Amino acid sequence: MLPKSIGIIFLFQQSPSPPDGGLPFWIFWLLTSFIFLLLVFIFLRDKQLRQRINSFFFRLRKQLIAFHLRHKHKKELREKNTLFKEIGQTAWMKGISMKENPGITQQLSYLDKKSQTHHQQLKGAHSELDSLQRELKKARQEIQSLKEEKPELKKKNKNSFPDSSHIYKRIQQHLRTKKARVQNIKKEIQKLEKTKKKINQDINHIENQKENLFQNLGQLVKEKRIDYNALSHYYIQVDEHNHRIQKLENHMRNIK
Repeated sequence: MLPKSIGIIFLFQQSPSPPDGGLPFWIFWLLTSFIFLLLVFIFLRDKQLRQRINSFFFRLRKQLIAFHLRHKHKKELREKNTLFKEIGQTAWMKGISMKENPGITQQLSYLDKKSQTHHQQLKGAHSELDSLQRELKKARQEIQSLKEEKPELKKKNKNSFPDSSHIYKRIQQHLRTKKARVQNIKKEIQKLEKTKKKINQDINHIENQKENLFQNLGQLVKEKRIDYNALSHYYIQVDEHNHRIQKLENHMRNIK
């Protein structure tokens, strides 16, 4: 009974019909397989083609390895320069000076004083700006209050209340004065914002100069290996970076 049941099931099953005007699926896969086998046959027969493909992938692999090595090399250099800056900053804070190049410490002293002056100016600008912002808020509130009073006084003037016309004119004048003050405050705020931006740019420029000087000082201190407890662990880290950088550079030369 079982074989007969299976036969009935297969009779009733229908394979998906191909779309109108299209090839049956089995022909499509047969052609695809034939083309693939043909390409494999050509590849196996053509020695020059195999060599060109191998050469292409070999060059691609070398380029990827070289890119990876350059990336690691740049990272190691950045980390080493950061350590030099930390060495220089620590030496500067601990009062360690270099007789070989006293100009670095003199420049750092000058830039430090200049930075402090700029920070004081920035603090003053912030304080003045806060004061103007409060004044602007107060003036706007007064303008809103005067605007609310105007319709009521206009109504009183129409009903011939004594002195209402005079008061109304005074409010209008006061309103114009307040509006003019608001415009002046806005201009002062804009000017202060520009001043703040300029001071911040000057501070950033000074900090960049100081970082370069710290790096130069750190390199000098590391070369002399000045015996100081706070610097000894930096020396070890720089030596480790130098060792890794040397290995990477050798590898990069060999891969060319």
